Amino acid sequence: MNNSNKLIIIFALLSILFSTCVKENFDTVPEKKYSVNFDANSTIADLKAIYQGGNTLIDENIIIKGIVTANDETGNFYKEIYLQDTTGAINIRINQKKLHIDYPVGQLLYVKCSGLYLGTYKEMFQLGYGNEVSGIEKVFVDKFLFKSDGGSPVEAKVREINELKDSELGMLIKVEGLQFEDPAQTYADGINHSNKTTILENCSGKKLDLRSSGYADFANDSLPKGNGSVTAILSKWSDYQLKIRNTDEVQLNGERCNQ
Repeated sequence: MNNSNKLIIIFALLSILFSTCVKENFDTVPEKKYSVNFDANSTIADLKAIYQGGNTLIDENIIIKGIVTANDETGNFYKEIYLQDTTGAINIRINQKKLHIDYPVGQLLYVKCSGLYLGTYKEMFQLGYGNEVSGIEKVFVDKFLFKSDGGSPVEAKVREINELKDSELGMLIKVEGLQFEDPAQTYADGINHSNKTTILENCSGKKLDLRSSGYADFANDSLPKGNGSVTAILSKWSDYQLKIRNTDEVQLNGERCNQ
């Protein structure tokens, strides 16, 4: 074998070795992990219990933890996330967009509440910054919110319309046997970015509002015409209403009921 052929073989072997090493380095990059060195000392229900009307500064060392159940991924929620534990749920206001990147559904989250304000809006409990319970500014978020491994998506509680109650406001629920009263509509007005309330009903004629944002990416989608279940965050205006996370959770594919 002449020298030129030997050099070709050597270079080929070096190329294979180099590419193998590079691939191995990429494959072994460790996944980012989150952990905290403290634990919760209160439940969400405990936190709500200190509310005595008006916006309240939390000056105690109260730490809650829960699972993120809703964020701004589809645009139906804006600068807010919902946190839920086994005792209830709460709305956390954050003055930041694209929250779904940092706080995906299923994320386990600890909240150091001292220094935040607790308030209500239409009977929905909220945590925020300043006595107006405004959104927590990005520069302060890391002082209050702490992500941790170990979370998983919350399973929706199955409820009938007449079973809805204030203690479950903000929680993820699933209501079955529903259909839209007038399905010849869209969820909202995405052209003019106008919110809309559409009416759901069950086979007994009981009504339930569905509230959708004109900025939701499904705003101009047509309402489904069938009967089935809706999974959503329970909220309240004058009456109870639902706010969906995405249209995949509006499973109205069955035959409509006749009233």
